Amino acid sequence: MPRKEQVLSPSRQPSVRDRARRVQDFRFRQARRTVPAGFRKTRTTLDAIWNAAADETTRTELHALYHALGAAERALAYDPVSAGERLAELRRTVAGLIEADPTGDDEAAAIARPGYTGLSDLDATMARLLQRHYGALAA
Repeated sequence: MPRKEQVLSPSRQPSVRDRARRVQDFRFRQARRTVPAGFRKTRTTLDAIWNAAADETTRTELHALYHALGAAERALAYDPVSAGERLAELRRTVAGLIEADPTGDDEAAAIARPGYTGLSDLDATMARLLQRHYGALAA
């Protein structure tokens, strides 16, 4: 027996923005689900910022960072040959988000330089930089 289509009144139909946000939330959860354990501090910080973010620009930036983080962790777990380039891509993504200058002397400059490879240090540094950059959202 065919299902009866439910028609909502115009005032009860979800807006295009609401639909887009639900799709983005779904994609975010899917990306997070596929990431093996690794950069725990960074992921915890990203979760806090994601839940507090109200504007679409911030959520889109964080979504891109989650994909870079997932690619780096999957490469570390399953494909060590490409792990170096995935970590470099992750560093570039974080440096781009926080607008780091590679010629400076601070943590942001260190993460933007290609030679920075210590994974636990990289995780802690990325979490600190994201907390500093997104300030009130990460609290």
